[in-house]
Amino acid sequence: MVGFAFLQASTPVTTAMAQRRCPDSRSMVSSLSNGVSWGIANLFVTPVGIIADIAGLQATLNAVAFLPWLVTLLYIGKKLLKK
Repeated sequence: MVGFAFLQASTPVTTAMAQRRCPDSRSMVSSLSNGVSWGIANLFVTPVGIIADIAGLQATLNAVAFLPWLVTLLYIGKKLLKK
């Protein structure tokens, strides 16, 4: 239950950010941002499931939980290299 709450916690933030960028088309931007993010997430369900079948569920969940930290480190590194 807590994991679901954490997954859904970013939805209002990204929707508000998208609506701020296009204030004249708030409904369209909201539906596009949610639809694209859910669509991309659904593209990864099958490959992650296959990896879980091969490597095991615990190892796959650990790897998936580590990915946001990896992306954050790469983003910070990219910002530091630009300076």
